[in-house]
Amino acid sequence: MKRLLIAFVVVTVVGGMFANMSTGRQFEVAVKRPADSNKYIPTAEQLRESYQRANQRNFGRGRVYKDQVSAHWFGGNARFWYRNELSAGKKEFILVDAEAGTRQAAFDHAKLAVALSKSAGKEYSADKLPFDSIEYADDSKSVRFTVGDTAWSCNLSSYECSKSDKSPKADDNPNGEPGASATGGSPTEDEPSPWADELSPSQQQGGTRPQQRPQPDRPERSPDGAWTAFVKDFNVWLRDRDGKELQLSKDGSPTNGYGNLSWARDSQNLVAWRSEPGDDKEVYLVQSSPPGGGRAKLQSRPYALPGDRYPTYELNLFDAATQKQTKPEVERIDLGRPRLRWM
Repeated sequence: MKRLLIAFVVVTVVGGMFANMSTGRQFEVAVKRPADSNKYIPTAEQLRESYQRANQRNFGRGRVYKDQVSAHWFGGNARFWYRNELSAGKKEFILVDAEAGTRQAAFDHAKLAVALSKSAGKEYSADKLPFDSIEYADDSKSVRFTVGDTAWSCNLSSYECSKSDKSPKADDNPNGEPGASATGGSPTEDEPSPWADELSPSQQQGGTRPQQRPQPDRPERSPDGAWTAFVKDFNVWLRDRDGKELQLSKDGSPTNGYGNLSWARDSQNLVAWRSEPGDDKEVYLVQSSPPGGGRAKLQSRPYALPGDRYPTYELNLFDAATQKQTKPEVERIDLGRPRLRWM
C-alpha cells in the first residue's frame, strides 16, 4: 500500500510538470544561493561604465607607476631628466646621459630635502619634494626649482639651498601628459600624428576620416635670423634679410615635393624631406548597431595592407652659404613621418 501511495505521488508531480509545459505555462525551479556566497556579479550597466572609465585618458594615472618617460633635454641634447610618479604621492627625479648610456638619480634627494627644509624653515621629505620641475644651471653644478612663488637654487656639491633671482624655465609638460607637445600644450595640427596611418583609435572606431593635411611646408627661420627657408613650387628656397630669394632644389614635383624643413643650430645647414605619397587605399567596415538604431551603416577609413605602398621620405641636406645640396646615402623612410633631432 505504501509503494502504491509513493508511486501515485511521483506520477502526480511529474504529470503536473508536463501539464504546465503543454499549456504554455513556464515551470520554474527556484535555486537558492548558499548563504555564505559573496561572489560579485556585475550588471550590464556596471560593465558598460567600467569599460567607459577604462577608455578615458589618464585612467592609469595614480594606479600605474613608471609607465612613461617625459624627457627634458639639456646640455646640447646629450642629457635629459625626467620625473617618476610613485605610489602614495611620492616622486623621484632621474638623470640620463644619452651619450654615456647612464641612468642615475638627478641629485641626492635626501640631502636636498634637508638643505631646503633648513633654508625654507619648513620640513620636507626626500620622496615628496615640493616641486615637479627642475633646471640644471652653472654647468650642471646646481639645480633650480620653484616652491610656490619662490625660486630656489641648490648647489649639488655643498647642498646649500638659497633663494634665487633667476626662476627656472617653465616646464612645458609638468604632468608628463602622453602626446603633449614639446613646446607646450596639446599637439597642434602642424605636428606629425603619433599614429602611423594618421588616425587616432577614436577616429578609427568612429569610422571618420579627417581631411588630409598638406605636407608641412611653413617657412622656417634660421636661429641667427639670417635666412628664411620655405617651399615654393614643391622645391626648397631661401630668403635673406633683404628679401632676395635663392632656389636650393630643382627636383621637387607635385608627386614628390619637399617639406618638413629644419635648421641646424649653427644656421649653416638645412634639412628638408622630399616625400612621395603612398597608395592611400581604404578598408570598409559595417556598423551593425548604430548608436541611434536603425539599419547597419557602411563606413570606410584609410588602412594600409601588406603589399600597399606607404608614403616615403627622402632626406636632403642643404648648405645655406654655398647652396649645395647633399643626398645622404640612406634609405627612404616609409613608416610614419620622420622627426629630426639635432645633436
